[in-house]
Amino acid sequence: MQKFDMSAAWGDARLLLSSYGTLVWAVAGVFLFLPQFIMGLSIGAPPQVAETATMAEWLAAYQPWFQQMLPYQIIGGIFVLVGTLAIMRLWLTRTSLSVGDAIKSALTLLIPVFFAQLLTGILTGIGFFLLIVPGIYLAVRFSLLGPVAADHRASGIGGLISASWAITKGHALSLTLYYCLVLVAVIVIYTIIGLVLGTIAAFIPVVGPTLGVMIDAALTTIFTVVFLAISTAVYRQLAR
Repeated sequence: MQKFDMSAAWGDARLLLSSYGTLVWAVAGVFLFLPQFIMGLSIGAPPQVAETATMAEWLAAYQPWFQQMLPYQIIGGIFVLVGTLAIMRLWLTRTSLSVGDAIKSALTLLIPVFFAQLLTGILTGIGFFLLIVPGIYLAVRFSLLGPVAADHRASGIGGLISASWAITKGHALSLTLYYCLVLVAVIVIYTIIGLVLGTIAAFIPVVGPTLGVMIDAALTTIFTVVFLAISTAVYRQLAR
């Protein structure tokens, strides 16, 4: 079994980010940025609840907000899933592929990937609820569902889950460390940029709130694409 090479994976992720550059960011703009931007404008900020509020008061305050958010979350989630699969399909194809073909391929994968992610999400959530560590382990072992599907390496819900589990076998510890390092770096960068740009937007009259939502959606989109490149690079290395 080959050893996972973090530096090689990061180098490959950077290479992927430059591949299909314009097309990838066009797909990201339509399927990732727009849904988040529209949802941010439509829903608004969550309600303010006093620190001394009870759980019942907290639920009563947030229930209308959650109900308003749910339809946007469902529709937006579908758009994001199609977009992420289309982007990974562009990166993993071994022949020339148009954006239209990548989106069509993503649509055919939508249902099995959705239910595979739903099932693994439930299992991972149970793992986090129990002792946290099992949740982290399961999250890592299921982390390659998207690339597996986009590469047409397996089909069906069980096939996608089994393939991700098999590819990550023996690499859970090194992948956990790699993902954690990347996650910490992204959180720090995201926080700094978000605070600086958000502060600037707050001082701009009239358009300030809209600009703030736009900045948040743009940063989320950028870092989502970065994480897609990272997981795809991990897959390309371990699936050889």
